[in-house]
Amino acid sequence: HSDDNGLILPPKMASNQVVIVPIWRSENEKNRVLPFSDSIYKELKKKYSVILDDREQFKPGYKFAEWELQGIPLRIEIGPKDEEKKQIVIVRRDNREKAFIPADQVRNKIEQQLVIMQKELLENSRSFQKANTFEVDQYDVFKKQIDNPGGFFKAHWCGSEKCEEKIQEDTKATIRVIPFDQKNKKGKCIVCNQESQGRVVLAKAY
Repeated sequence: HSDDNGLILPPKMASNQVVIVPIWRSENEKNRVLPFSDSIYKELKKKYSVILDDREQFKPGYKFAEWELQGIPLRIEIGPKDEEKKQIVIVRRDNREKAFIPADQVRNKIEQQLVIMQKELLENSRSFQKANTFEVDQYDVFKKQIDNPGGFFKAHWCGSEKCEEKIQEDTKATIRVIPFDQKNKKGKCIVCNQESQGRVVLAKAY
């Protein structure tokens, strides 16, 4: 799921689901924004693992980049105008979509966003896996396709360590998965042409 800016963690895997970043420029704004941010923090921590980033030595942009790097699913931004309107700004880590949420709806809206994000990341992952999984029966074809286009390759394997080692020596690919739901469908090993009971998943590790 990750990108050039860092991790993108599904909410159920993240050690912290939400980070709150208060934003202020003056002491007066700070005295308004921080208590409001703290009230949001106390409300959310009843159900979620939340960080209130009130460090004064770092600017908001630095904090945004830091938490994006760590992959925290949702960021809440709270500035003076938000405090005035009694609202918050939430930003999703995966697609950077922003939404303005009334403060009195924060728990319900955060829960909705986390559920949606979890579902969409799972759907995206399954779609990516399906689009990049191929069946292959000829070793010469496999050796070409493992580099271009690459991906996951379902191929018959006889169970021999020698055949597995040869695949790794020739292509740097290894058997990544022997599926629990592997179909007992006989075929010929992609390397030695001996009998195979089912397909395994081959891929390179990066």
